[in-house]
Amino acid sequence: MPRSSTSGESSPTVTERLLSGTLDLIGRGGGSLSVRGLAEASGRSTMCVYTYFGGRGALLAAAHQEAGRELLETIGRHDEPLARAHAAATWMNEHPLLALWLFTVAEPADVTPHRSELATRARALLDRRDGAMGLGEMVGLLALDGRVTVDEDAAR
Repeated sequence: MPRSSTSGESSPTVTERLLSGTLDLIGRGGGSLSVRGLAEASGRSTMCVYTYFGGRGALLAAAHQEAGRELLETIGRHDEPLARAHAAATWMNEHPLLALWLFTVAEPADVTPHRSELATRARALLDRRDGAMGLGEMVGLLALDGRVTVDEDAAR
């Protein structure tokens, strides 16, 4: 998932590189989420992880928030409930390991409060009532449209 510098500079800051490298590593899978693995994926030293984030847990929590922000931003670009659901499904299909990490994988305790907030905010965006439909109705329509597949056994 490409990320651009938000500081206005031509090259990303150390913090941005650490976040980007961490999210890229998680998005690819198969890498170590140790301090060394996160630093190597970012092209930085382990000292940078400690200097800029204080440690592995805080870097993973910040990366979790960044991925959540990207998902919420993607959903929030749309007004129509079906378009919001489709945008969420598309983002999750494009970033399946990040989506899994955002909503299911238990990582450091630093991430858990953000995961609850993220799930609540995503649900609110998807369920937002403006005379239209809720999440269940949107998923049903997306399934009818062939955009998602519903596993009946898992849904019970």
